[in-house]
Amino acid sequence: MDDTSANATAVDADAAEPQEHGNRLARNALGLAGNIGIALGSSASTASVALTLAAIVAASSFASPIAILICGLPMLAIAAAFRRLNRWRVNCGATYAWGGRAISPYFGFIVGWITILAYVVGVVSISLPIGPYVVSLFGNSSSRPAEAVVGFIAVVLATVIAYIGIKLTAWTQWVLIAIEYTGVGILAIWCLVAVFSRPVRLVEARAYLRPLPRERGSE
Repeated sequence: MDDTSANATAVDADAAEPQEHGNRLARNALGLAGNIGIALGSSASTASVALTLAAIVAASSFASPIAILICGLPMLAIAAAFRRLNRWRVNCGATYAWGGRAISPYFGFIVGWITILAYVVGVVSISLPIGPYVVSLFGNSSSRPAEAVVGFIAVVLATVIAYIGIKLTAWTQWVLIAIEYTGVGILAIWCLVAVFSRPVRLVEARAYLRPLPRERGSE
C-alpha cells in the first residue's frame, strides 16, 4: 500500500513538473552560463558589426561612437524594462504575453504576429551573409546556388537545435560566440597593427576631419 502511494506521488510530481516543450521551460533548465550565452546570442554583436557598422561609419564617420551611444541608451532602458517585467511575470512570450495581460488580448495578438514577422525577416537578413562568407573560405569565385544552399542549411540547423531544447541551444550559442569573438578580435588587432604601423602626418590627420567640399552647382 505504501509502495502504491509512493509511486502515485512520484507520477503526480513528474506530471506537475513543467516540460521543456510545454507552455513553460523546465525549472532551472539554464544556469548562469547558459543565460549569458543566450543573452549574448540575442544581442548578435558580431552580426551587427557585419551588417550595420560599415553603414554607421559611412554615414557619421568619426561621430560613429556617439551615434552608437545614443542608440544604446534606449536599448539600456528596454533591458531595464524587461528586467522589471520578468520579475512581474516570467514568460517565454515576453512582449506579447505581458502586453496581452497588461493592456489587451488584442494588443498581445498583434504584437505576437509582429514579433513573428520581425524574427522571420531578421533570420533571413542574418542568413544572407552566411552563404557568401562560407563560400569565400573555399575560393574567391562566388556561386549563387552554393550560397543559397549554405544559408538554407544554416537556418535548418538553427531550427533543429532550437527545437531539441534550450540547453543545447545555449551551449551551441557559446561555441558560436567563441568563434565569432575570436574572429572579431583577430580582425581588430590586425586593423590596429595596420593603422599604427604606418606613421600618419598631422596634415593627413586634419584631412580626415575636413568636411566634404561642396560642388559649385549645389549652392
